[in-house]
Amino acid sequence: MQQCGNPEMERLILQKHKTLQRCVDYLMEQAWELVDEEAKNQRIKVGFAVTSDTVFSWGRDYYAQDDKEEMEKKEKEAEERFRAKITSADGKKKPAAKPRTSKRSKKAETDGKEKISGKSEKTEEKPEEVQISLFDVGMTA
Repeated sequence: MQQCGNPEMERLILQKHKTLQRCVDYLMEQAWELVDEEAKNQRIKVGFAVTSDTVFSWGRDYYAQDDKEEMEKKEKEAEERFRAKITSADGKKKPAAKPRTSKRSKKAETDGKEKISGKSEKTEEKPEEVQISLFDVGMTA
């Protein structure tokens, strides 16, 4: 609450490359550094308390960091990795993923197989679900 009227803190918080998620990640990294090596090596869930003053000072530290160039570099690398996944080694786009088949098309395939093989599998058909709008229900009553 003390920082609400502080224009310097407002400027730091409102930087485009600073996000609340990245702040939380930074806080978690700082807290993880407080965990002793024995607990880290055992890979157990560790719980401990950190005072609010400590957490707020970590938050101020995060927003005060000048990491704009680093974040831009990470975003550019992520974009390049994404583009590399989309295109294959020869520069052509990779084929699209195989489309999912719906239950109805799977049933049609099964029915077709049953007709060819002469065998039928006993399957229980579920009634088709219908979505009702609560606004429509009130209108008909």
